[in-house]
Amino acid sequence: MKKVNIGLLGALVNSTNLGCCALTYGAISLLENLSKKLGCEFHYTIFEWFPNENKLSQLSQSLNVPLERLNNVKTGKWLRFYKFQENQLALQEIKKCDVVISITQGDSFSDIYGIKHFLSCWAEQNIVLKENIPLILGPQTYGPYNSWIAKKLAKKVINNADAVFTRDSMSAEYLKSLGVNRIVHTVTDFAFAMGYKKTVLNNDNLNVGLNISGLLWPEKTEATNTTFKLKCDYEVLINRIIEHLSVRNANIYLISHVDEDYQVCKKIFEKYPNTVCVDKFNTPIEAKSFISGLDLFLGSRMHATIAAFSSGIPLIPISYSRKFAGLFNDLDYKIGVDLRNTDTESATEATISYIDNIQNLREAISNSKSTLMQKYNSLIENLETELQRVIK
Repeated sequence: MKKVNIGLLGALVNSTNLGCCALTYGAISLLENLSKKLGCEFHYTIFEWFPNENKLSQLSQSLNVPLERLNNVKTGKWLRFYKFQENQLALQEIKKCDVVISITQGDSFSDIYGIKHFLSCWAEQNIVLKENIPLILGPQTYGPYNSWIAKKLAKKVINNADAVFTRDSMSAEYLKSLGVNRIVHTVTDFAFAMGYKKTVLNNDNLNVGLNISGLLWPEKTEATNTTFKLKCDYEVLINRIIEHLSVRNANIYLISHVDEDYQVCKKIFEKYPNTVCVDKFNTPIEAKSFISGLDLFLGSRMHATIAAFSSGIPLIPISYSRKFAGLFNDLDYKIGVDLRNTDTESATEATISYIDNIQNLREAISNSKSTLMQKYNSLIENLETELQRVIK
């Protein structure tokens, strides 16, 4: 059986951001299925900032992929030229790859988290192109690019990649507006491929999961840089949601998907002791498995909402970026609250209306299943075709 070494960029294993890890778990799950169809044995080199053998073992056990086919490598700090020796080690590992798939943590191929973060993501993709190794840009959100340099550099990588996938049609249209003139496969997110074990919560009350984002909290401790602004007071909205759910006598589970979320959840629990502050999860599969047992989920972390949607749980996305509407609108699920353009009163009113009409959410989720399957099958078929083309 032919051995193929696949490099994964922007796909993390050792991260407190379970959304980034969910992309990695989903990508490898899907690629494992494709390897059987292609008659190949895939080996994976995962490039990240802080490789961790324990986390790699967790992934191996969770996905039933032998550890000898997984390699966790420290990525280069390509913008820091004094890190020459470290960068050379990463470069040697890149050269061993037959193909590289970059998913850029889902939405980091943009400068909304700051130009420095964008340049770091761009640099590692550019290294792959310079080494003439096939580069596939996996399904992700592209843009926005607020600076001219980000637009110029992103466009060059996108035009020169061997294949380009996006997880939403908004991104595809945005790339057209930049002058990208090539085939762009509009599919859906890798995380939909990640499995789970359904949880059963044994009680008669409404079980509601509330994912509170530490990134959006007024006194945020998350190091991630942001350039977006919210029209809504996020803290006030969260308090009002909890108060409304408390009146309804719901079981309220405060769910973190990133370490900084957990810190905020603990503060909220102190204020509202009728809630349950759920312990941090070890893997994205654990998180999705718990979410799958809920009756309703509200979330501000993209992959926490994907976990709910893909396990059939009525969902209210509370968003800060067009990536939410881009993905869910394409799945014919046009429900959610956009904090960028909705004031606090309107956001509260809309969210409470969704909660009080949960049956409408159930029907919307059910009606979206066929669209999701079409997008997911398109991802599988087109990725198989592109891999066949570049694997020699």
